[in-house]
Amino acid sequence: MIVDTWRHWKYLHDGTAVRYWFWGLLLIALINSFGRSWMWNYEWLWAMDTLAFSSVFLVPLCAGISAYEIGNLSKARDLHSTSPRAVTSLLRIGALVWLAAVAVVMTSAFAIGGRVYYQIHELPRASDFLSLLPLLTSLAIGCAVGILVGWFTSSRMTPGIVALGVFAIIMAGYITGGRTSAALVSVGGATGSLVGLRLSISFLLWQCTFYLALTTAVLWVIKIRMDSVKRWHRGVTIACATLPLALAFAVPNSGERFQRVPERNVVCSGSRPQICLANEYASQTSSIRAHLEPYFVAFSEAGIEKPSRVVQAGLQEQRDDLQVESLDLVTPDNQRIKGSLVTWLDRNGCSTWGGDETDDPARVIWDWLGLRGEGSSTRVAPNVDLRSMTAEQQNEALRNAVHQLEQCKQR
Repeated sequence: MIVDTWRHWKYLHDGTAVRYWFWGLLLIALINSFGRSWMWNYEWLWAMDTLAFSSVFLVPLCAGISAYEIGNLSKARDLHSTSPRAVTSLLRIGALVWLAAVAVVMTSAFAIGGRVYYQIHELPRASDFLSLLPLLTSLAIGCAVGILVGWFTSSRMTPGIVALGVFAIIMAGYITGGRTSAALVSVGGATGSLVGLRLSISFLLWQCTFYLALTTAVLWVIKIRMDSVKRWHRGVTIACATLPLALAFAVPNSGERFQRVPERNVVCSGSRPQICLANEYASQTSSIRAHLEPYFVAFSEAGIEKPSRVVQAGLQEQRDDLQVESLDLVTPDNQRIKGSLVTWLDRNGCSTWGGDETDDPARVIWDWLGLRGEGSSTRVAPNVDLRSMTAEQQNEALRNAVHQLEQCKQR
């Protein structure tokens, strides 16, 4: 068996598998992560989840590559079909393609992890790598589909068609936007910080079980197509047909992919305001304090008390805390920060932002923050022109707007 495995591996190496497409897959996986926003490089979980999104490209390519390699064998289909090890030979080649794809994922994880460690100098938790499990099991589906289609078709177009077909199915799952389809195809690709979140073990187990059941069903189709049908095959065929269908309904009902949990590693520093960030972002404390300071100085001039505590979004916050987004800790955005400050002043959601524009205190606050905190002249409040007022009149307008929110709170 070891000799046969080595022979197949040598066949793949002497062909195009290792020498060409391995490096192509590796390049695609790295581009998927490094070619997007590098905001993930402060969080191990976010980084691995970003890598897991490469399944959108790696699974179809594994299907196409497997179809190509098996297609080369199918030219001698009549000879292979008479061999008692025909099915084993096909599966062994598919397994080697899968193992090479796994090596691509592991190499990519090492490169991406190196970037994260360089940025935060913190080792990962074992749970940070769990998002790679659905990726690895979904790769097996691609390889199995490639074996099936590559063996029973002989067209040169087969590898390309099967790769595009699998890619279309995956994208259809994302585009439809339904809970069921998204849960079945989505294995990563978080677009925001995952601070305060952990992957749901139960969801991952259901999802991986679905992928393995689907892989088994495809491989079983290959076996019964190549071997003589036996009586016990009927029961296995029924199981292989019904189990993936049952799991397809179970996965979306197994809960959310992420669960909110208390963040243990929180670093709080300073006072008035105290700034509390996840340990990975602790180095950004002075940066966010400096960016918020002009707004706090303006608050003091207007007689508005600044927040006593600033907390990173995703951490456990108290009602009077100012919450800032993780993105603003690395690349502060004035629009997002003003939105956070407006939300802090409007803690009960009493403003009519987006509704009655003529009597919306939040719009006045937004204009005031831009004018006094940034020196911007942008205006969104239709009935209040802060630019034509003196500094004291502007501050009075702010106090009136905040008072409106407080009055709303008492209704």
